[in-house]
Amino acid sequence: MAGSDDKVQESIESAYRLAGLSERQAAQVLLDRFTYGARTGDIESVMAQGADAWFASQLQATAVEPVLADKLSALDALALSAQEVAARYPGFSTAAAHARRFYPGTLPPRDEPVDFAVIAEKLEVFAEGQGYERMETAYLPQLPAQKLLRALYSENQLRELMTEFWQNHFFTGISNFASRPWVLAFERDALRPNALGRFGELLQASTAHPAMLAFYHRDAQTSAIADSDSLMAQKVSALKMTSENADVSIARARAVIEQHEQEFDLILKREFWAPTGPNLEMVRSLLGLQTLGPDSRYSERDVRDAARVFTGWTVLPVGASAQWFDLDYSQAEPLGFVKRDSFWFRADQHDAAEKLVLGERFAAGGGLEEGERLLALLSRHPDTASHIAGKLVARFAGDGADVALVERLSRIYQTSEGDIGAMLETLVRSPAFWRAAARRDRVKSPFLFVVSALRASGADVAEATALVDWVTRLGQPLYRYLEPTGYPLQGEYWLEPASILSRINFAAALEANALEGAQRAEQSAAVRQVAVPAFQMH
Repeated sequence: MAGSDDKVQESIESAYRLAGLSERQAAQVLLDRFTYGARTGDIESVMAQGADAWFASQLQATAVEPVLADKLSALDALALSAQEVAARYPGFSTAAAHARRFYPGTLPPRDEPVDFAVIAEKLEVFAEGQGYERMETAYLPQLPAQKLLRALYSENQLRELMTEFWQNHFFTGISNFASRPWVLAFERDALRPNALGRFGELLQASTAHPAMLAFYHRDAQTSAIADSDSLMAQKVSALKMTSENADVSIARARAVIEQHEQEFDLILKREFWAPTGPNLEMVRSLLGLQTLGPDSRYSERDVRDAARVFTGWTVLPVGASAQWFDLDYSQAEPLGFVKRDSFWFRADQHDAAEKLVLGERFAAGGGLEEGERLLALLSRHPDTASHIAGKLVARFAGDGADVALVERLSRIYQTSEGDIGAMLETLVRSPAFWRAAARRDRVKSPFLFVVSALRASGADVAEATALVDWVTRLGQPLYRYLEPTGYPLQGEYWLEPASILSRINFAAALEANALEGAQRAEQSAAVRQVAVPAFQMH
């Protein structure tokens, strides 16, 4: 049973005092757990502000970041829209379709039996003339580079930590060819703006984002629904009964859908299109990894019907110019279709029959709102509160933290409607957190190890690629984990012999000022001791 001194305190200072820490020790813990590592002068800065004021400023995440902006200015892909990405870095099939459609004679017809090498050579010449760049060499390397630079130079350190936390939680990666064009926008548009907000809003933004939908796009495990069971079929019937102009509206909507599919077929043959039935794998991840957690007692019926709820959630494809898919998608709205930027709800692929998920009944005839309602239900569920609280405690307090701390954060989740900032504030005002964090008994991930060492040594990073390579050598290839679980939070995961040797080599190179792309500032021996240990506990 937790003692009275384990209760949430009115201030951070009273919490760490009850845990037996001094002001300097508390500043060290704050920087160790809620930033990517202390820089020279950071401890004194936290002490001057006071722990409560410093943490509040990190929760607000409003600090201006001119140094970071300057460092990121060389990465020209960071602000690109989906259309701009497709226009600058089109894949092979997209570029080939564009050449055939708008530059007749550039390539042989798609179905003509021609040596692939001939087509590849002709397409390379065409791509060079169009100014296309290869996604693998010009675009994808910017993802880990910006991640490393943000971790190093952001003044809003807690927001960056939480963006990384949620990227690992709602995992998508560039090893998946369908999702890779969207991963950067996923962080930028769905995760970072909601990283310290409410979990329900974060869940809605993440689940509907093209990066997440594309990540699971080939995982439908049952056949497509019958046309007669679709929402579109129900909408057609209702229109014919209630509208004098039903035939005109239906014809216009179907024309848009048909033209869309004809254009998509030019890029990717229909035989290779992703399945359209219930996506059981996506829903298993949604329930077991992202919301309720692996210990929640939901049924296989819940999984099946939840997967039916999300039928029709798709990605609107893009071509190599704005001429592709330049359609009036509003014409399809009378049949239940919904377009929001690159998200497209296809009523012809949505199972509109009745469903039952977690005891909640979804009446027949529902559309996009069914999925949004289910996400809201999941975000309010007590099991989700416990699961998210447990992951936050594991990340910031450590594996051996008091179970009561998880229960406390779970209650805050439920009373605050999933307010992430409120949970973190409760965590840091709990003496149990300070006792757990002060043990410094966890091994840092390779990414955190590299970044914190660079911050401690005052290194100036002019070029991030070689440092990203170090993170990979230490065992954490960024955005390339192969499982939807994301990287484990347990420090023991990183204790592979090869990784330990690489940490020693990195520390030696940093100490010798021999890291490619980074120039270490002259530091005192005390600061260098923070940077060079091979394990770096935190």
